[in-house]
Amino acid sequence: MLKKRSWQWLIGLTTLLTICGLSTIVHAQINSRPMIQDQRHLLSATQRQRIIETNRRWQRDRNHPTIWVYTLKRLPDSVTNDPAFGTRNEDAVMSFRGFTEDVLQRNAHNEVPAHVNEDRQTAIAQQTGRDGQHVSFIIVYPAKSQLHTIFVPSDDVDTATSDLQTWLLNFRLPSKQGNGSSVMAYFDRYQPFITKHVATTSKIKPGPGWGKVTFWLFLAILIPWLVIRKLTHPGSHIDWSTAGNDNFGEGYFWGWFDSNHFGGGWGPWW
Repeated sequence: MLKKRSWQWLIGLTTLLTICGLSTIVHAQINSRPMIQDQRHLLSATQRQRIIETNRRWQRDRNHPTIWVYTLKRLPDSVTNDPAFGTRNEDAVMSFRGFTEDVLQRNAHNEVPAHVNEDRQTAIAQQTGRDGQHVSFIIVYPAKSQLHTIFVPSDDVDTATSDLQTWLLNFRLPSKQGNGSSVMAYFDRYQPFITKHVATTSKIKPGPGWGKVTFWLFLAILIPWLVIRKLTHPGSHIDWSTAGNDNFGEGYFWGWFDSNHFGGGWGPWW
């Protein structure tokens, strides 16, 4: 009996040490990652700690989302070489995609061991792809004699946001400011969304977009109007007829409406 208990105690101790060792490795990796590169010294110690603690908490969730913060003293070459940057067609998020990919690739280069069983360049590319799936960026950068702030989403966050949600998330954010407050404004706007729609979900998918919302708003206005019109003008028809009064316009509209939104088999009752 004593010998059996000794073995149980030894197995338990070994398991505990293994768990602690793995936990130490994970935390060391998280701490060593360049999640904050504050070249302009915009963030306070409290703000930095909030970002770090949130990222640590997310590492315990299913999809491991992360937000890295970079405040840049100058524009990266990949951005200045983008012909669309600084023009009317500028899309700062797209312009900074090359920069974020370079950051993730450098990070992967440092994380992948020098001696791996497979080709090291392939391993680095795979690690870069995995990081791109999870790592979003808040970037402060100089342009036109002032600082700007943008959010560059990870692949997971990009998948989780429809065009409408992207607009709502960025609505009235201080994009033309660059300071600790603007960084935290972006962080506080995206953090609850990522926690709810990315961190723990088994299947990441976007919410309704502009097209679907516009369609349902159209129905919400059209159907009551049709009902009221039918009740107040019994026996009447909507006159969308073309020249010659062949009702082609009305028939075309309802045919399009039926096939595009209800798959056929539905139409007005008049």
